[in-house]
Amino acid sequence: WFGHGLAEGKRLWLFLTHIVPTGEPGVFGFRSQGAWLAEVLDHSLPPTQWRYHLHQLPFYHRDDRSHLSFGSAVWSDGKWVYIYGIRDDRSRSPLKRGLVVARVPVGRMAHFTAWQFWTPDGWSHRWRECSVAGDDIGAEFSVSFVPALREWALVYSPADLSPEIRVRWAESPVGVWSEPQTVYRCPDVRKGQHIFCYAAKGHPELSAPDELLVTYATNSFELSEVLNNAELYVPRFVRLRFLR
Repeated sequence: WFGHGLAEGKRLWLFLTHIVPTGEPGVFGFRSQGAWLAEVLDHSLPPTQWRYHLHQLPFYHRDDRSHLSFGSAVWSDGKWVYIYGIRDDRSRSPLKRGLVVARVPVGRMAHFTAWQFWTPDGWSHRWRECSVAGDDIGAEFSVSFVPALREWALVYSPADLSPEIRVRWAESPVGVWSEPQTVYRCPDVRKGQHIFCYAAKGHPELSAPDELLVTYATNSFELSEVLNNAELYVPRFVRLRFLR
């Protein structure tokens, strides 16, 4: 599955998650089993002509109790690339998931020894000691700078699949993050008892300075409903406007 990505000149970096089936019934019969960084050498070519390298991310951990991965969101200030991921502790709850942050100098994405990780002691190479922000973060989200507010916005759907879009704010790309604000309640869940909403994220490249265009997805716990209802499994758009 694709995570986020970043273009640096002709190069395009894309984060990928290796997904495998678990054999369990239902729509969640899968799990992640590793992460990769794809390096497209010249993204100006048609995708069918892309030449690329795959780099296995060493910063991935999963066992029966916990999960740590990077690549859900990417943001760059021109000097550093900030890579955001998730960490959960299943010994507490499978629905308790927090935000983690790494950074690497621009131009050195695949130089994994150059990666640094935000920890309680500041930036460090000890990736397993990442600081965790929040405990309700969905697996898909975005981190964007909002020019009108001069703050960073973390946009996400809750990990427990509540039909909401939430935002946390920070004055730097690593936090400290505010408490969550519910900015939108997804009406789609009223159309059926099996429908859920997820994967909310902002798209600053499609937004004016005083707004953030947000998308989210709709799905169903019943696969037959997805196959028979063309209104499901397509993105919905919400425009958030900000006043200072």
